[in-house]
Amino acid sequence: MNETQNEAKYVQQHLANERTFLAWIRTAIAIMGVGFVTTSLHFELRRYASVKADALIKAVGYASLALGCLTFIFSVIAYLRKKSGINRGEFRASSWIVVALSIALIVIALMFGLCLYSTY
Repeated sequence: MNETQNEAKYVQQHLANERTFLAWIRTAIAIMGVGFVTTSLHFELRRYASVKADALIKAVGYASLALGCLTFIFSVIAYLRKKSGINRGEFRASSWIVVALSIALIVIALMFGLCLYSTY
């Protein structure tokens, strides 16, 4: 059976895989949005912020942008792996992406909280 016939056999799974991929893309955009919000917060609070808070705001912004880009990359990798796994008739959940992303988001949230705490 060629690849096109094999993909047609698993249409529902491929469509679900695409929806999951798009959800990861939306997540990456939202994470990057946090980076842009913190950057604008940086400009708004610069006169009140200490040097430490200023550095934390920048770190949160850069970390959010980097994490958003990594989420894009890993979502493409996960999509392609699942696509090929569906065609082979096997499935392996990618829990490491969920765990790594959750830990990174918790770190960014704590940094953001520390930044706000040290600003006021």
